[in-house]
Amino acid sequence: MTKQKTFLVELEVIAPDGAVSTLYCSTGVVRPFPPSDPHRPNQIYDPRVLEPVNYSTEIFADLQSQTGAIGVGVCILSNADGALNYLRDYALGSVSVYWGEIGAAFADYTQILSGRAEGAAFETSLTNADRYRFGLWDARRVLDKPLSENKYSGTGLYDGSTTGVTGQTKPYALGKVRGVAAPQVGSNLVYQLSDGPILSVDGIFDRGGDMGLTLAGDYSGTAFDSATPSATQYATDKARGLVKLGTSPGGTVTFDFTASTATPSAVISGALVRAGVPSGSVGASVSGLASTASVGVYTRGDTAGTTVETVCRSVGGAVVPDASGTWQAVLLGLPVAGSSVATFTAWDVVELSTTTGFPAPVWRVVVQYDRNHTPMGSNEIAQALIGTDRAGWLDAEWREAVAENTTTRDRYPSAAEIVLPTALTEKADAEALAAQLLAMHGVPRQSYEMTVELTAGNLGIRMGDTVYLDLPGKSISKHFVVTSVAPTTAGLNKITFGLWG
Repeated sequence: MTKQKTFLVELEVIAPDGAVSTLYCSTGVVRPFPPSDPHRPNQIYDPRVLEPVNYSTEIFADLQSQTGAIGVGVCILSNADGALNYLRDYALGSVSVYWGEIGAAFADYTQILSGRAEGAAFETSLTNADRYRFGLWDARRVLDKPLSENKYSGTGLYDGSTTGVTGQTKPYALGKVRGVAAPQVGSNLVYQLSDGPILSVDGIFDRGGDMGLTLAGDYSGTAFDSATPSATQYATDKARGLVKLGTSPGGTVTFDFTASTATPSAVISGALVRAGVPSGSVGASVSGLASTASVGVYTRGDTAGTTVETVCRSVGGAVVPDASGTWQAVLLGLPVAGSSVATFTAWDVVELSTTTGFPAPVWRVVVQYDRNHTPMGSNEIAQALIGTDRAGWLDAEWREAVAENTTTRDRYPSAAEIVLPTALTEKADAEALAAQLLAMHGVPRQSYEMTVELTAGNLGIRMGDTVYLDLPGKSISKHFVVTSVAPTTAGLNKITFGLWG
């Protein structure tokens, strides 16, 4: 006999005075958990959930351009008895959704979502039962803010009171960056490369030309404040991301520097933590990324999401929060035969629909790398550089690695060209990525939405997994990569997967 299933919704609500409490609700009548349950002893769930998640999350909003996405949805609670009216002046906080068998221990429930609740609305009617609706966002919502939010106050020694940067956003860097026109924050030729520690200064340039300065020493605190490097030297306070020059530049001064370990795993982890993600919520798949490519990012206003997306694009992947809110790395590649986590046949599939038809393939991929953060024209650089390779580098913001197939262009008149700005710093890494993406998108691919029964096994399928779809009656018998997951959007007992391959 099949046991009855239920959804549990735990919603954090915040009173006007700041007091935080949690609503515990379910889709049906659920017996309170026993006193012996180690996770929810004696917990009662109010049976007022009408729509538990109606939620969808995906790796990318667009697979070819690798544009990021945020998982969104809605939850609806019954307010027929008016018991939730007190929430009208409340703010919402975190929300967690679980699914499992009525009567099971809480530990046996499967978590579907750990995210943020926002946008509450009371649906009031004189003819229908009142309802309470709120929006759901996955943990990527936390990245929808500037990675660097600190500003120069104009009140401290290096807060721009004498250099005109008061009120401006402080810079922040991770990895290896080049051509940065760092703000001067002190009248004694002090520049801030990053609002955080750095590892090394790799070059100092005046109007694009090497200033030829040598390091006098790295100092901390007041020792740096009082340091007086000679005209051929510079000093650093790496802990504060500061550099002091011993001589005045004749024009725009720029820096090449390494702010932190320049591997994708280190930079992604650093950006997530900087954005407010607890270090314990950065999953092992992020820190375990095998890519050894060199990357770097520098920002004075970009959102954390844009920054993380740029680094992830550099390795052909994304980082997405799993159902428990732990951030995991997902590398998007071609589906691999023999690595399927599940097989679906006509007996399993409730509905199948084409999502994007069969779009024309990509014939040309341009990967932008080795960013120059301060492009300079011939009228801005030192005269001695005009006509040199260095002048060419300074003139362009990006270097470009290109992979193309003109046969594809000729065969498909509407074949696309994609241009991807990345955080890569080395030509070989950019060329490898361009070739990889052309192989993935250079032939026609199929995309489907497949709806199947909601089971514990199907809830265990993650984005980036490979599944096998065997529908010979539809001439479909092949492997696909899971690109999106949408539990309950097609019905309480159903789950929908986006497939690509």
